[in-house]
Amino acid sequence: MKDTARFSETQSFAPFVYGIVGLSAATAVGVGLAWPLVPAVLTLNLLCLRTTLTGRELVVTFGAMVPLYRRRICLDEIVSAEAVIYSPIAEYGGWGIKGMPGNSALNARGNQGVRLTLRSGKRLLIGSQKPDALADALRPKM
Repeated sequence: MKDTARFSETQSFAPFVYGIVGLSAATAVGVGLAWPLVPAVLTLNLLCLRTTLTGRELVVTFGAMVPLYRRRICLDEIVSAEAVIYSPIAEYGGWGIKGMPGNSALNARGNQGVRLTLRSGKRLLIGSQKPDALADALRPKM
């Protein structure tokens, strides 16, 4: 039996990020270098954050067509979930896969998210444009 999603969100990075990647690739091709296209395509694929909550786990994936990073968190491991407004640069050093062991973030844009406290004591921030909905969806299973 398939575990259906109770919450699902797909986020892209800010438009200027795609512009930088595209401009870099176009410049490289313009000067006759074809090899930078491979990293550009991989980067463009990576610039997508998917968050899916099922009845058993929270899955956060970076990668639009080919997932290059996936984090699975069993719902039994989540002690608390709080919708927050945070400072991506000051608290985590920006957007993406950021932070330090014990206090990390998976985010794509903006300054909203859900801060999880795990049974191990570690904290993980999941960036979201719908933080209240994600936090509410997580609470009944904790």
